[in-house]
Amino acid sequence: MTTQNSSIDAVAAEFSTLRVQFEHWQPGLSGQDSGEVLETYLVTLSMLSETLQLVGLDGLSGCLDRVAENLMLADPDQPIEQQLHNFARWTALTQGHLNNVLDPEPCIEWANLLEHEDWPSPMDIRESRQLIDQFVHDQQRLDTEEPDTRPEYRLDELSTRFSDTTDNEVLQAFLQDTPHQLENLSQQINQFNLATVNSQSAPSLQAIQRISHTIKGSANLVGITAMAWLAHELESFFEQLIDGCLDDPGQQWHYGADAKDLCIATVDTLQTLLDNAEHAADDDSDFAPMLTALAQWPTWPVSHSPYAEPDSPATSSEPGQSAPNRDTGPADAADSGLKTMDSAPLDKGESLTTLDSARSAGDSVQPGQDTGPVAVAPQTRPPNAPKPVDLGGPIDAPMPVPERRRLNDGDEDVWVELVEEMSINLVQSQELFKRVSGNLRELKDHDLHIQERRFELENAVDSRSMAQANVTTANPEFDALEMDTYDDIHRSAHQFIEAIADNREMVLLLQKQISLFDGLIRQQRRYTEHFQHHVMRSSQQTFASLKTRLQRCVRQAARFTDKEVDLFIAGDDIRVDRAIVTALADPLMHLLRNSVDHGIEAERGTKSATGRIELTFRIEQRHIEIRLRDDGGGIDVQAVTEGARRRGLIPDDVHLSDPLQLIFASGVTSRESVTQLSGRGIGLDAVAFDVKKLEGQIRVNSTPLQGTEFVIRIPLRQVTRHMIVVSLGEESFAIDSTRIQQIIPPDESFAEQKGEQWIVKWQDQWLPFMEMHSGLGLTPYSYASGAIRHPLLLIDYQNKTVAVAIDRLQNSFELVLKSLGQYVPSIAGLSGITQTGDGLLMPVLSVEALLERGTSGLGVGSIAPAAASERQTILVVDDSLSQRNALKLLLVDSGFDVQTATDGIDALEKVRLELPAVMLVDMEMPRMNGLELTQAIKSQSATSHIPIVMITSRSQTKHRQQAKAAGVDDYLTKPFNENEVVDTVLALLAQIPNAVPGDRP
Repeated sequence: MTTQNSSIDAVAAEFSTLRVQFEHWQPGLSGQDSGEVLETYLVTLSMLSETLQLVGLDGLSGCLDRVAENLMLADPDQPIEQQLHNFARWTALTQGHLNNVLDPEPCIEWANLLEHEDWPSPMDIRESRQLIDQFVHDQQRLDTEEPDTRPEYRLDELSTRFSDTTDNEVLQAFLQDTPHQLENLSQQINQFNLATVNSQSAPSLQAIQRISHTIKGSANLVGITAMAWLAHELESFFEQLIDGCLDDPGQQWHYGADAKDLCIATVDTLQTLLDNAEHAADDDSDFAPMLTALAQWPTWPVSHSPYAEPDSPATSSEPGQSAPNRDTGPADAADSGLKTMDSAPLDKGESLTTLDSARSAGDSVQPGQDTGPVAVAPQTRPPNAPKPVDLGGPIDAPMPVPERRRLNDGDEDVWVELVEEMSINLVQSQELFKRVSGNLRELKDHDLHIQERRFELENAVDSRSMAQANVTTANPEFDALEMDTYDDIHRSAHQFIEAIADNREMVLLLQKQISLFDGLIRQQRRYTEHFQHHVMRSSQQTFASLKTRLQRCVRQAARFTDKEVDLFIAGDDIRVDRAIVTALADPLMHLLRNSVDHGIEAERGTKSATGRIELTFRIEQRHIEIRLRDDGGGIDVQAVTEGARRRGLIPDDVHLSDPLQLIFASGVTSRESVTQLSGRGIGLDAVAFDVKKLEGQIRVNSTPLQGTEFVIRIPLRQVTRHMIVVSLGEESFAIDSTRIQQIIPPDESFAEQKGEQWIVKWQDQWLPFMEMHSGLGLTPYSYASGAIRHPLLLIDYQNKTVAVAIDRLQNSFELVLKSLGQYVPSIAGLSGITQTGDGLLMPVLSVEALLERGTSGLGVGSIAPAAASERQTILVVDDSLSQRNALKLLLVDSGFDVQTATDGIDALEKVRLELPAVMLVDMEMPRMNGLELTQAIKSQSATSHIPIVMITSRSQTKHRQQAKAAGVDDYLTKPFNENEVVDTVLALLAQIPNAVPGDRP
């Protein structure tokens, strides 16, 4: 069973107590005074339903919603059991299901109960079936011990899907950049005239070839090797034309319409491959025959062209070579080439696939045509071509696609803001309904008083009539007993009494309508919550998206320190807000590098030779809890304390109760020398600062010779937050309840002063006593010994529980936290602002910040990160967004600051603003290529010292010679080896005086 079942067990235990309360309330659900009991019953039932949703019991939650709906439709003047057949049964069914969520029997009984015709709104057959399906779905989700029976299969040699190891940031860059590249490629090909190609065509051909080259590298980077190969063949096609134009400027080539059609169809196939990969759809691109057609397409000079004009006879360019006729299309050319290759052996990895039938662009393969085996000729594959990636081994089908945004970046914020506004309106509607309901209760009380006055008035009028019984009437034939006589007062009184009766009917009608309105508001609340859930889920991702980077970070740190370290990650499948995942990437890598360098010992003694780092993620009480533990030697507390004293952070005569907190202070380090990874003392302060920006906390525990553990707690991002409204002085403030452990009522705790510190005794424990008034500029709280006459909040502050004084506790609400906006400066002590149900704006306090302002002790949150002036900046220059991001992530994960530029012109501007320590440059770029950029950098005295590494897919000797002549210091080829890139950068940095590369733990 999953860990979620522990939450279900807790709900079951709580409901066993709540069930008694429900049964106690039931007799009061009908009758004259049933209003308040019914409201309490429905509110508690709604809260229980929401709790069941949180623990994954959506089916049971839906049953309780249906019970509440029928209860609201019942006549309050009639006993509930007479209207809702077997109504009391629902509590027993709920308890039974909670005690055994895998038992199918309660769901059948629920359906029978809610289908009964005596209920005001019984379920029909369709709804019952949906209810049972939901119960079954809940049970299947909770029963994780059921064996996995999903089929297994192997990938083909060329993949049409994203690699499951692709970093999410690289994937997002690919999805953002590649559609524009394909659109540009299509426009370039459509505008180009392939009928006549000569030396003047070279710039246009180079533009097409460069775009194809970019697409090839990007596709290979994310694992779509089929797309990479197709782009490579298109690049090679135009590269042959470029070489011919440049080698023989006086020559020209002619091609028929089929050649252009083939190129256009290739772009369409690339787009199809991209769409299929993005949506994880089955491949329907038929890219294999397209690959072959491009690889085998002939390039004849005009004097021998098979597509020459009729008055220009064509002959073979080589003796014995026959040319296809003018009507030969790509399919025939491909087929002809393939048939001549049938007897040629293919190297391993060069056989593409065998198809029963093939299709090519431009001309369709005729029925019955024998296309033969489809293959890529060995001689058409250059050394730097993308190699097929064998991801062998059984995997689940379909192949998991790395997460991507389901909302556009701009739309995501708009949707979240819309949900926040809806939540604010819902809170205001609920508050308005609460007031209207209160007014209705007052109206009913007023109606009772009117009824009493009405009875008194009737009696008074009747008594007056009796008193005048002996008065002579206008008709002498009847006396007073034989005929009543009415005067004006009597008539007016009876008309007034009838108006009162009509008013009572209106009050009863209004009561029924408000009950219906209550149901609509509750329904709207459920819809809003579902909408919130889906919008927030659209902006969520798992920590698995960081897995590749975190593992690479540990590998690189282990290489730097010459240690053997294994990283074990658990719980990375939990979904949280994407912004939190992104913001925690750098802090987690800081901590991992710190564990490798500081924690894992070089000499392990009796321990395993391989160090162990465990990183676990879990959600607990609306918080993300991250634990990072190593089995190293622990933190040298004495060295940390001495380092803090040397920096003057603590006086020599002061003893700290928790000196481990000093590691989060700027400049504190236990190292005496600076290395590639650490020693500057400006890393953990940045970690603490980043965690605090997420309203989180970080603490550290260390045991000598056993290891160190860092624990990070971050509140989950929610549209609405449960807040309490308190009074401080004459003002009202809201406080997020996630940090509040408990609220102590007045007169239940005692204050006492010990030295200069006040403490509180509560339930046999002594807690630090603190106040927030001073931090807000209010009159400081007046401490006094003895019983505390005000409520206290128990707050989790700096890894300990403290008691915080408030003047008065007003209420609690589900409210939306809004930022103060970009035009309002940050105000210390305020998290933001919220809007209450009555429309008033109320500041939301940051309790931790206020407590820090009121104390002078060293706290983690009071430390701002130091400037990392000693870190070296690497400038990455590449026109491919995917390649730029891949290199950037690699270098950032290895501990460097990284800037990026899109081409040579952009790079020169970046260099003008800040001199980089090393430059990584692509060779082929628009506006200014890598060779021209290198010459420009090396020709200036101010920049000539900057080492330049060229990273390109061009591996030929002539390209290397050109790079060397331009001044390139080192030359690497794509696809690059991560270790080789990092080692090259480190080697070049080592040649720079006073350069200390790497991270800053």
